[in-house]
This record gives sequence, C-alpha cells and structure tokens, in this order.
Amino acid sequence: MTLSYVTVYPASFDLPDEQWQSVNLLVKYMQDGLADMAIALKCYQQARESIAHDRDRDVARSKEEALAQGQRQSDFEREVAAKHGILRRDEMDALERDERRKAAVALDIAVVQERAALGHVPIEFIHRAPHAHALSFLGAADRFRKCLKALAALRAEIKPVYDAFATEFRGLKGVRDSAQHIDDRAQWLGRDNRGRKKPLDIGALSLENLDGDELISTDERGKLASFSVSSDVIRRFGEILQAAIDALPARGGRRTVRPMFGPFPWR
Repeated sequence: MTLSYVTVYPASFDLPDEQWQSVNLLVKYMQDGLADMAIALKCYQQARESIAHDRDRDVARSKEEALAQGQRQSDFEREVAAKHGILRRDEMDALERDERRKAAVALDIAVVQERAALGHVPIEFIHRAPHAHALSFLGAADRFRKCLKALAALRAEIKPVYDAFATEFRGLKGVRDSAQHIDDRAQWLGRDNRGRKKPLDIGALSLENLDGDELISTDERGKLASFSVSSDVIRRFGEILQAAIDALPARGGRRTVRPMFGPFPWR
C-alpha cells in the first residue's frame, strides 16, 4: 500500500476543559477517515486491476479455449439437473412455452445456487466492486468533511481551513448527498433552498457513474457534481488535517506521528 499522508501531532492540545474531549474526538475521526479512505482506495484499485486482467485474458483466449469453456458449462448444467432431478436444457424442447420457461428458470436457479456453493463469484459482483469501494471512499471522505465542519464550529481558527477545504472539494457534498438519497434521485427529485423536495428539471440524470476515477452524480440542485477516487485526494486530505492540527493551540514538546506501524516483520 502506498501511503500518501503522514500526520504529526503535538503532545497535547491546549484547550478549555469543555472543548478538549470533543476536539480530540473530532480529530481522531478525521484521522480514522483518512485510514478508511486509504483502505477503500486500495480495494478499489485492486478491483479495477482484476477486471482489466480478466478482460485481457478473455481477449487472448483462443477459439478452442472458448469452445472448451462452453462445453464445461454445459456439462456442469447436466450434472446439476441430474442432482436436482430437473430437466436438462436439451429435454425442454418438447414442452409447451410456459412450461419450458418454468423448467429453464428452475435449472437456472439450481445452477446459480450450485456455483455459489462452489465459491464462484457472480460476474455482476465483480463488475460492481469498483463502485462499491468508490462509495466506501466517498463515505469516509464525507465523514472527514463533517468532522472538519464541526471542528470549525467549535474553534474559530479552524474556519479558514474548512472554508478552503469546502471550496477545493465542492463536489464532495453533492455526490455524497445523491448517494445517500438515491431513492429521490431515481425519481428525479432534488431539493430547493429550503430543503423541500422538488422535481429536477433536467434532460439527463447521472447517478454514481465512474468516469475514469471520477465519481459523478447529479446533485440535489440538478447540477453535475464529481469527486475523485485517488491517492492525490488522500494526500490533500492529509495536508488539510495537518493544517487543522497546526492551527489548534498546543502544549508540550513531544510529537507523535500517525499512522503507526507494528513491529518490523521478520524475514
């Protein structure tokens, strides 16, 4: 895993007693958000690499290999039909149309269940994996945003840090809001300035689309919003967390570096 941020902490923050715990918890959850983003990014990259590898392998497969694969699938279906006592596909031709459909569905269900029992992963799960990890990245980033916003409300010196963050990552809230309210967007509903639902008067709707590494959605105002799933974003979030920490009053000379590693692995 490539680490694109390192955070340096003072020995302690010099804060009033009534703020000390809240500030420390908000900073902690921002740090946790960075870790969650890094984990999600690694999973996202691995999922995309796996899809690309499978695509290259399929392109390179010879006609003979493709035919052999089709034969293995047919043989597996026949084994499943025999195991479950249902008709094979070649035995369905004599049936009436409705009965043939029912028999085909019964066989398809049995095949899916048997393949799942063998540990095979559905292809739609494989192709959905980058989106799932991108949404995890987005959720962790939005938690970071919310904690930074709450910190700015507690401490005036953090407000410039949050304002700069909100300007630089203006698309984050819109993409995350559409992910949280996907039921509204699917019905072409947004919100007005008072937070009330209203129809979106737009010609096209974009929801959770990945364009390269950009996650793009139509926001509640009907505008396109985007957020990048990348190590550059994590690096900038790390710099923003450091700016927030440095802006807080501190005491003590000891410095602590995060993230921390365990014991060095033995060879």
